[in-house]
Amino acid sequence: MADKNENRPVGIVPVSTDEEIGAVEALAREIWTEHYTPIIGPAQVEYMLEKFQSKEAIAGQIREGYSYFLLEERGSRIGYLAVQSREGELFLSKIYVRSSERGRGYARTAVHFAEGFAAERKLARITLTVNKHNRGSIRAYKRLGFEKIEALVQDIGGGFVMDDYRMGKSLKREEETMEARIPKLLETLQKNNIPAFYVRDAKEAFAKVMSMIPEGCNVGLGDSLTLKQIGVIDALEKGNYAFFDSWREGLTMEERMELKRRSLVSDVFVTGTNALTMDGKIVNVDALGNRTAAMLFGPRKVIIVVGVNKIVANLEEALKRIRTMAAPRNVKRKKHFHPMPPCGITGECGDCRGPWRICNKTVIIERQHDNERFKPLITVVIVGEELGL
Repeated sequence: MADKNENRPVGIVPVSTDEEIGAVEALAREIWTEHYTPIIGPAQVEYMLEKFQSKEAIAGQIREGYSYFLLEERGSRIGYLAVQSREGELFLSKIYVRSSERGRGYARTAVHFAEGFAAERKLARITLTVNKHNRGSIRAYKRLGFEKIEALVQDIGGGFVMDDYRMGKSLKREEETMEARIPKLLETLQKNNIPAFYVRDAKEAFAKVMSMIPEGCNVGLGDSLTLKQIGVIDALEKGNYAFFDSWREGLTMEERMELKRRSLVSDVFVTGTNALTMDGKIVNVDALGNRTAAMLFGPRKVIIVVGVNKIVANLEEALKRIRTMAAPRNVKRKKHFHPMPPCGITGECGDCRGPWRICNKTVIIERQHDNERFKPLITVVIVGEELGL
């Protein structure tokens, strides 16, 4: 479970069919035999494979609420993981990668996927068990933020026991410290000549954004679930504004493109962002580029609204968030994509080359002018809630 080359794309595919369950069974036999035989011996390996990782056992676990996923790389199945939601936590039951594929960051990617799985279900932590003599995996889990909770010895029948450590990782730590980090982020953005405000919730965000948009002005829009969630899009549609919403229903493609062009020279352009880094970078990846173009030049004012879930440590984490969370979720919203880009199916970037690829244009905004000729274009509104994709 080393973490070299961790950004290499890998598909994470839910297991549901008999064929997929059979693939998990085959991977388990290959990986467990190679990895665990030196640790617990061939007899216990064989016993545990039959008891826990036969097709019948896996199908039974799925019926009981476990979720299995295959790890795929360029058409090849390289490993699998299994999770189960429990009261307040996600149990990471299994995470295995073929020996030939270890050291390439796949296990780290799988753990990040599990973290997202838990976060979507509002679970506070992830737990797992690991054999006490499986030193390499213990070291890897520690690098990923897991800590030992307790020692466990479980009788599994057949004269065998599982002699494990139970390990856990809190997912609340970032949430608990975010409020303390916001002042530092606001200060950093200010140093980068990017005015920024913090509001506690969607209601305050709505009030703040609408106070920055004069009635009667032309308003452009960058596609944003965040703005829809806080009520800004609905207010602009109903209010006294010339609102260039190219996503409303009933428009022809020519009409949509014309509204996108008009947004580029609007009085106010409102949008969200894919990520915001603690060192003050606004990071976005676009398909067409109309949203990112308006952030750079054209409108007289740009308002960017961002939930705290999109605040990350640095540029590397921002791009990772886009590849593993924002882009796949956005693709799934686009029902007109045929064929759908792979990330909409696997939940993970595959660096595709298809006709509906949405990751085409990457824009990183680091600073703005603030002098006698040019004043800041962008204002950021940070909302103390999870919003958007």
